[in-house]
Amino acid sequence: MAELEFRLSGAAGEYMESATLVEWLARPGDAVRAGQPLAVVETAKAATELPSPADGTLLRVVATPGSEVPLDGLLAVIATQGADVAKSPATPAGATAAPTPDPRPGPAAEPAVQAGVWTLATPIARRLAREGGLDLASLRGSGPGGRVQERDVRDALAARVPAPAKRERRDDLYRRGMARRMGASAAVPQFSVSLSVDGGALDELVAARREAGAPVSANDVVMKAVALALRAVPRFNARWEDGATVALGRVNLGMAVATSHGLAVPVVADCDRLSLSGIASASFRLRRRAIGLRLGPADMARAGFTVSNLGLLGAEEFVALVNPPEVGILAVGAFVPTPVARDGQVVVRSVARLSVSGDHRAVDGADAAALLVEIRRLLEDAPRLLAD
Repeated sequence: MAELEFRLSGAAGEYMESATLVEWLARPGDAVRAGQPLAVVETAKAATELPSPADGTLLRVVATPGSEVPLDGLLAVIATQGADVAKSPATPAGATAAPTPDPRPGPAAEPAVQAGVWTLATPIARRLAREGGLDLASLRGSGPGGRVQERDVRDALAARVPAPAKRERRDDLYRRGMARRMGASAAVPQFSVSLSVDGGALDELVAARREAGAPVSANDVVMKAVALALRAVPRFNARWEDGATVALGRVNLGMAVATSHGLAVPVVADCDRLSLSGIASASFRLRRRAIGLRLGPADMARAGFTVSNLGLLGAEEFVALVNPPEVGILAVGAFVPTPVARDGQVVVRSVARLSVSGDHRAVDGADAAALLVEIRRLLEDAPRLLAD
């Protein structure tokens, strides 16, 4: 007989210190398969289904729904290789085993697991059903393989008598997660450097791609320019860890996404190696996952630098806070018509303000200025330098 510890390790993402166990998708004594969703946890960034690491039997659960589990915290124990699950080996012979706590929510919560039967559903559908007191087993899923989707639950809830408004606990988790990150950011000695960039060439590139049937957004072009600039100024492609700067070999670029639940920062991996079309595709996928509360740890891979574009929301200039252990972040303002001097004449051009904030332990103002100048050079010659 062998026992395998089922731990939280890595499930909460690199920026999180803990996760909240939402529910168990199996009961003690149930047979489980490797890869089968076993539990649902919530972090400040996403609801995540955790798969069983191996075939076996769920021997006992340690964490209960609603409890906060630290990273590497023990969730449950799985018996493998034909283990006898009638009694835990930790129980002395002749002694009475302590009752295993029932991992299911109370009567008011969703009866998602019934005597070994489990309903295939997305995490957000499961949460909505739980909060609305709706039995998932009673729904007919519209997704692949009969998987219950968010819209299935919302349609079922809408058909019932409206219930009193209820505050979503996920919002509290988002805000709490952001509070932790900004608390850590406040301890970082930060500075910022700004300059203006002419967006005329960027507009030409975006328009040309649209006409060619391969559209990209202005933000995709900015992401590409930043990724290439980080090659030229590698001091910003790093992290501050254990009192020292750790240079990164890959350019994994964070992308701040504003959602109705708060700020999420998914990561476009190897952004410098992607074409503009590749960046557009990755950004669209990550934005959809962020808005749908479906970001997982793999979507928030190890990054050293982030782009925050509030220009998309109309902000003309702002200073962003470094998200440690990253060492830098770029704030992108809106491109607005601005009178500028060109060849001795005043003309109106599309101009935006860019600001780089840096961790002064790892980088300095000269590094930030060099990075901004390189980003501007790339953007102002975008059709030639950034096209696929």
